[in-house]
Amino acid sequence: MEFGKVRECLDVYHALEHLSGIGKLFYGEGPAAYKKWYASSKKDLLSGGYTLIEKRLSMLEREVSTDRPRESLRRLRGYFLDHSERLNYCERLLEGRAMGSGQVEGAC
Repeated sequence: MEFGKVRECLDVYHALEHLSGIGKLFYGEGPAAYKKWYASSKKDLLSGGYTLIEKRLSMLEREVSTDRPRESLRRLRGYFLDHSERLNYCERLLEGRAMGSGQVEGAC
């Protein structure tokens, strides 16, 4: 059976969970700085996919002073790079298509 050309999408909730985790590592959970960073990072991910989120993570990397956050940031950048072709959220939103796997996971 062939389904034709498939356009994959990384579940947006998983991507945002990883993004939130790195923000909490750098800013803590409660401060306004974290909330501001996360909101603008989420907007970048949804509107520009890999290109914009890579720029944002590069900016964050310049703030790193210890090895632990640097390693966590390196792993996150690799995660997004590995899925760079699957971060097409803006396109999917414009087409009215789903960005999450909730329907499929719920059906299982």
